[in-house]
Parts: sequence; C-alpha cells; structure tokens
Amino acid sequence: MKHAVAITGWRRPLLFRRLLQSLATNDLQNWDIFIQIEPSEFSVEYRAAAEDILPASSVSLAINDARLGIRANPYSLLTRVFDAGVDFVLYLEEDLQIAPDATALAEWYVTHHRPEWMCLSLISGGCGSAGFISDPEFSNILFTSKNFNSLGFALRRNEWVQNVQPVWFEDNPDFRDYTGLPVVGWDWSVYRTLIGTPGLYSLQPATARATHTGRFGGVHCQPDWHDFAFAGLRLADSAITKRNYDVLPTEMLPASVRRQAALWDSVNSALKVIEQMSRKLAEQNAGHAEAATPLMT
Repeated sequence: MKHAVAITGWRRPLLFRRLLQSLATNDLQNWDIFIQIEPSEFSVEYRAAAEDILPASSVSLAINDARLGIRANPYSLLTRVFDAGVDFVLYLEEDLQIAPDATALAEWYVTHHRPEWMCLSLISGGCGSAGFISDPEFSNILFTSKNFNSLGFALRRNEWVQNVQPVWFEDNPDFRDYTGLPVVGWDWSVYRTLIGTPGLYSLQPATARATHTGRFGGVHCQPDWHDFAFAGLRLADSAITKRNYDVLPTEMLPASVRRQAALWDSVNSALKVIEQMSRKLAEQNAGHAEAATPLMT
C-alpha cells in the first residue's frame, strides 16, 4: 500500500519549517511527501525549508500558478495525490505541529482499518470548538466518534472517493455553529456528513497527535481564540516505543477522557438535529417562495 504525507501552505514559512521539524521526528520510511504551496513572496523559503529538513528523494513540492484558496488548494492536492496512485494519505497544514508517532499511528490505522472508520483524526474534537481532548496519560488509547476537524487526519482512497470528495464543496448556508452563526467550509461539510451518516465514524486519539501553531496570520483563527483552545495542550511524546494502540468503547475509556467523549457525543447529536431542521426549514422556505411566485401568462 502506497503511503503519502500531503501538506498545504501559503504565507507562513516559519510555521511550515516548524511543522517539517516535527514531521522529521517521525518514521518516514516508505512515506512520500507531497507539498503544495500557494504563490507568494515566501515561496523560496518554503522550498529551502523542505530541502533543509526532509530527504530530497521522498519530497515533491509544487507551487500553484495562481492562488486557489483554503478550500480549493487542499482539494487540489488530495485529488492529485490520490490520482497519482497513493492509497493512503496523512493530511497536514503548515500551522500544525505533530507528535513523533503520528505516522506510526497512521500506519497502524490503515493496517487495522474497519469498514465503519472514515478517517483517523490527529486531535479529538469538532470543527470550530476549543474543547479538544488530550490526556498524555493515555497515549495508546483510541475511540470512535462523530468528531471531525481540519487539524490533521489520515484517509484511505476509498473513503476519500466515497465520503469526503463528493461533499467537499457542499455547504448548507442555513446551518449554524455552536454560537448560532452560519458556517461554511470544507471541514464543516465533511463534519456534517460524518454526523449525518449512520454507521460511519472517525477514529480519535485520547492524546493529541497534532496541535495548532497559527496564532497569527490565519484566515479564521484569531490570537485570543487560539490561546484559549491550544495553550497548554500536550501532544503524545517520544517515549512511545511499542506503537501498540487499543480501541475502546466510550464506556470503557478512562474517566477523564470518557466524560469529554460523552459530551461530544451529545454535541454531535444536537448538531445532527440542527442540520436536519435547517434543511427542512430551507425546503419549506423554498416551497413558500415558489408558491408566491406569480404565474406568467
């Protein structure tokens, strides 16, 4: 099975370098690395970082001719990588730092894959929330959930084609987040699809394998929110050597993780109801608008 790391970036080469440094602490044997950067005055710095840190034989770095944006650029990269014959992708963005066993965990995931697993998340929690789960005491524990976010995930080609690619650009403009504000974006599209698809789950780590470093310069994340969500969040460390992972049902999780996981189950159930109601209201409004349209004679 052909493995690849896929990385996107734009205007933050220092964060990109930090990501690559954390990636380099991982076992990269048999991993190809595809990097796709938006055009900017920093393109030379991105290429230099890749050449300094990663083995040249495994890296393909492309700079877009024109800016694609935060939605189309990752879609373009993932499409290109899977079309190139890659079977399994670990997707990262420039403003992440990953744990030393992130690739090992991803390899374990694909080796032990179950039909109900859509993806592996590198940090447990849903889009747009600061309530991420990470307890360093339980680095070997995994559990299934309806959570999804953009902060690093691993995905097989089959789930890309069946579950993720078809909904990447599919927004529900009437859908609201936890605060009642409308939300759009590829991560929310995938998240809503996961929540709404019976029998489909993401695999989550009790200890995070990725954290966010983009306090400044991001499109959506502001410094105050970044600090609230990620300050003090610890990753699994390099002491993990056995690379044995256990998938536990929610009720068997350690208490500190179980309570948070159960809360996320409740949140996701509520978001499913909100999604269903918003679609129903949109259909009703569309029907009323159609009924109010005068007939042409």
